[in-house]
Amino acid sequence: MASLTQRTLILVFSQTLNFAVQFLSPIFMVRILDKTAFGQYREFIVYTTLAMSFINFGIKSNLLYFISVNPGNDRKYVTNSVFLLLGFSLVGIAAIALSRGHLQSLTTFDFTWFLIIYIFFHQNIDLLDAFFLSKKRSDYVLYWSAANIIVRTASLILVAYYTRDILQILYLLVILEVIKSSFTLIYLLKNKLLGWKVDLPHLKAQLIYILPLGFASLIMQLNTNLSKVIISANLGAAALAIYAIGSQNIPILNIISQSVTYVIFPEMAERTRKDPLLALQLWNQTNVMYVFLLVPCFFILWVYADVLINTLFTTNYSGAIPLFKIYLLLLLRKCVEVGAPLRALNKNKYFVV
Repeated sequence: MASLTQRTLILVFSQTLNFAVQFLSPIFMVRILDKTAFGQYREFIVYTTLAMSFINFGIKSNLLYFISVNPGNDRKYVTNSVFLLLGFSLVGIAAIALSRGHLQSLTTFDFTWFLIIYIFFHQNIDLLDAFFLSKKRSDYVLYWSAANIIVRTASLILVAYYTRDILQILYLLVILEVIKSSFTLIYLLKNKLLGWKVDLPHLKAQLIYILPLGFASLIMQLNTNLSKVIISANLGAAALAIYAIGSQNIPILNIISQSVTYVIFPEMAERTRKDPLLALQLWNQTNVMYVFLLVPCFFILWVYADVLINTLFTTNYSGAIPLFKIYLLLLLRKCVEVGAPLRALNKNKYFVV
């Protein structure tokens, strides 16, 4: 099996590739679609992202902990997670259906049923990446995520080019999620990872682990989106645009920090069974790896901040450069990451605090 460093670099490369391909998508889309069609596409993506951030509730992440702490029960934990995803998604799409009239008053066109079907298939059974990480197979995550993002982006650009119709694009997105869910279901059944009955004792332990993380995630999502609403309402759209560009380094931060955490966390959880101090030793190694990966990014982005902003977003957004540098300080703060030890020790209630 590959070393921790090798697995981390593989995952960093995987998430960087995904981000790079996703970054190219709007560059092509704005040149293919007119402003109205592209705006409608982005509108659908915004509502989808917001809805799923509240529905997924961090359920998949429990596999990283339980499969590492209690090996040999993969089928039970995966089955319970699938049923939890199903339950949360049904509640979420029911809420969307009941608020359809209100959504129509907020959006420029009616895409409620597309939203419901898309979320249902995207939300359910979408846990292969978490399962692969729990089994310490970053290479599988690379293959799976790269195949998904490349097929999705290529299909999206082709359909947009040949149809230039927002409804055809939404049909494509739904079809791709149906295919992805079908493949995942076949994989789980073929490898005997999915049963037809919930294991209640294991489910109770999973809920105790999941609920605090879910509420903490909701708080963070509310904080992130509330800041944008406040800026837009009080300072206007131009200020919001500057704010959005100034925080562009955040994806880089997330790619690196999440990659390191996802790779090392199963090891930490496994060591807590023997001695919590062994897990803390690995946490020290994690912080060293953060410094190794994040500090070079900090200095490169700090020195070339003006070149980066002016080149990618034109000189119209040069006012975002000071804000961009302020956000870079988060890179240094992230070198001391305290979330992984809390989750490895199953002290998730402190995340809510």
